[in-house]
Amino acid sequence: MKKILFFTPHGTLTGSEVLLWSFLKNFDRQQLQAALYCERSGPLLSSVPNDIASYTSPFLQGGLKGLTHKAVRQIGLYSHEKAILKMHRQVQPDCWYLNTILMFYLIPLAKKLGVKTVVHIHELNSIYEASSYEDMALAMQQADLVIGVTDKICKLARTMGATNVVRQKCLINPSREHVNLTRSRKLRESLGIAPNTFVWLMIGTPTHRKGFDFLPAIARHFQHQPCHFIWMGYTRYSGLTYLVEKQLAELSNVTLLTPQTTDYHNYIQLSDGFLLCSREDPFPLVMIEAASLAKPIVASEEVGAVEFIQPGMGELVSLSTPQHFIEAMQRVMDNPDTYDQTLLINESSEYSVDAQIGPWQEKILASWSPAPTASNAVACEV
Repeated sequence: MKKILFFTPHGTLTGSEVLLWSFLKNFDRQQLQAALYCERSGPLLSSVPNDIASYTSPFLQGGLKGLTHKAVRQIGLYSHEKAILKMHRQVQPDCWYLNTILMFYLIPLAKKLGVKTVVHIHELNSIYEASSYEDMALAMQQADLVIGVTDKICKLARTMGATNVVRQKCLINPSREHVNLTRSRKLRESLGIAPNTFVWLMIGTPTHRKGFDFLPAIARHFQHQPCHFIWMGYTRYSGLTYLVEKQLAELSNVTLLTPQTTDYHNYIQLSDGFLLCSREDPFPLVMIEAASLAKPIVASEEVGAVEFIQPGMGELVSLSTPQHFIEAMQRVMDNPDTYDQTLLINESSEYSVDAQIGPWQEKILASWSPAPTASNAVACEV
């Protein structure tokens, strides 16, 4: 029996943390024990399984609540490290598991303690700026196991010096298990969407990286066609969202929805196609969830979708630009029956909890075995 202390940044509904929560809820309790440290008290913390002790940053308490962790580290406060060391003594873990590169700043402390370290990378290049040069180098050179969610991420890790690198597929609970068809129809009606209108769904934080600023140009192009756009996950996040709000003001074919929980899968069901307009996105869970409900996908070859979408599942564009997306979307709208619903569902099923929880757990346990040599490195990618 191995005990793992998981570290994660926010406890929010981001793909990297939803993925971790799926693991925490489903791993084999006969082989692993777990504790969880979450730097912020996000909404997912309320759903941590009862058998997993959970901890949060000491800076969520008292007068230091508003002080960012980056600032805490920069000005040299030691309370954060002291709290983690206290937690480490209480949990007595065999391994630290750092979920996302945002937790790489803990690598020096892990090495100081001599504790085995697993790092799980969900991100591509632009997010690497969140890690310092020194922490990234130390993580790649000294982590006992590096897990990447795509082949591309695994390749980048090896380029940076990691030796024991494995790919672990994402996992979801298939969306069709959560759909209420009557509710989906009512939601569509409540949005005033006509029966013959093609609905494109987009899901994510409204950021430049997610291509939120592409939405006005795309929606404007289709404003005279029976076509409607839903962006789910909208918040007034930044000045960019203010700009896009103003650009969308004159358009009636766009609905901006805040993050959904109860009706999340019902909104996927009411759509006719899924648009992933990100400039950079490693391997979004929302793409797999859309496929599990047989929705054709439009995405860029520049993102992780290229490792998922096969011919018959949707359209891949060569560049992340509004015009490239528009052309691909038009092909889907003109020929909706050319996309294979069975293929979409079957491919998504490879990412189900039932299919992936065992392999994920086995990869973690295998990290107690000797590190792979050059002769067996390829086998580690599977």
